[in-house]
Amino acid sequence: MNASKSAWRASLVCGSSHKASDKIHYFGRGCFLIAAVFGISACASHTPLKSDQATSYQGLAASGENEMSIPPQPVDFGRYRVAVIESVQVAPAVAKEVSPEVCTEISDVLRDDVNAQMRKKFDLKGDPTTEPVLRIKIRITRITEASPVINTVTSLAIGPLLNGALAVELEALDGNTGEQKAMLLWAGSGGLKEFFGNYSRTSHARTLAGRFAVDATAFISPLSKR
Repeated sequence: MNASKSAWRASLVCGSSHKASDKIHYFGRGCFLIAAVFGISACASHTPLKSDQATSYQGLAASGENEMSIPPQPVDFGRYRVAVIESVQVAPAVAKEVSPEVCTEISDVLRDDVNAQMRKKFDLKGDPTTEPVLRIKIRITRITEASPVINTVTSLAIGPLLNGALAVELEALDGNTGEQKAMLLWAGSGGLKEFFGNYSRTSHARTLAGRFAVDATAFISPLSKR
């Protein structure tokens, strides 16, 4: 009888162990399935995108890991003291996929960050009627929200998976002639430095807006008279 009870208990323990093992196995398979389904889109978020609303894209070429540009020409270096930054535009394709609230949130953050950086190189309050002025157009071509729910699940097995991303197009034009003076297509996505941004839908995009502002200002700074 005792041997029979011992065998029965052993079978229960073994069965429970197998069930736990099966759960872990299927959980792991589920996480890797999520990774397989969404991994491609996460990688694609690094690609710069055109808005198809610029004056011209002729001469656009890769200029960095996640950038394409038409750089300022030496003949225009130091020409502009005054710059006018137009309202941030959201590309129609983005507006179709992202809620109006998120579009407004990221547009406002991008506007503030760009203004903060550009005023270090240009007078943003000067009189555009008395001297050459650089007109700056900014268009958001991608907003990717992070997925806090999926990232919480995958964190237990393989780490956060669906991070946020942002892509922006900057076009600089002569305020009097409308001639294009420079263009920058820029893209970025959240990384290890913004780990906790994986658990907020827009944190990565907001952080990237600040990074774009710094890079964009450095890009067109040769045009500044300061």
